[in-house]
Amino acid sequence: MNKKLTILSVIVLALLSVSGVLLGVFQPWNSNELIIDYSHNEIFSYPGQTAWLVADIRWSNYQSPIDGTIAVSTSHIIDFNFEVWSNDYSKTVEIFLFPNETHLGDIISVQLSVTTSSEFITRNATIEVVNWSSVIIPEVSQMLHCFTDYLLENHSSYSLGENASLTFMGIIPQFLVVEHYLFRSTSWELTLSRHVTHSPDDWVKIYLRARNAIQPIWAAKISSWGSGNHTLFEITPPESVFR
Repeated sequence: MNKKLTILSVIVLALLSVSGVLLGVFQPWNSNELIIDYSHNEIFSYPGQTAWLVADIRWSNYQSPIDGTIAVSTSHIIDFNFEVWSNDYSKTVEIFLFPNETHLGDIISVQLSVTTSSEFITRNATIEVVNWSSVIIPEVSQMLHCFTDYLLENHSSYSLGENASLTFMGIIPQFLVVEHYLFRSTSWELTLSRHVTHSPDDWVKIYLRARNAIQPIWAAKISSWGSGNHTLFEITPPESVFR
């Protein structure tokens, strides 16, 4: 009798081991789900600026094309539009909102949703509209030309030469020590950041992001603008463009 129980126990343990292996192999495939990640899910904006949200949509566990419907809605009445960039196994969504004076003090919730044949997912981001304004001062235009001229000469494939195709999208509000200027072209986002202080600490940095991606692919720095030495040094890009 004891011998039979021992044999039965061995068989049960073997079956449990096999089941565990099979679950370990197949469970990730069964639990695959869509993910929406914003580069920043809380940003500030101001009347007259174009607020700019960027989100990445992908599968959690394996690479597969994303076929579905993408929609955007807002908690407040506000003009907006969005653009979807399709990659092999992901989609990048850019959402543009246009606050005006009536939105001052509002915290606007933006809902991005994806509907496929198998599931529905939604994620929110917020935009707080504050009292702010911005202009491009001549010095910033000169800084921008330094970087775009360098790109034209050394990275012509980026097609950002001569500054002609860049549209000013505004400045990140409520930051005084380091200013961040956002620009957009047909295919690129360009951010110019400058440390507002005296030489030799008045550095200038620039980040370049392809609009079908989340992470910038190129960055450069001028160590001190006020020194008169405007030599560019290419640096490691950050994980995301500051917003």
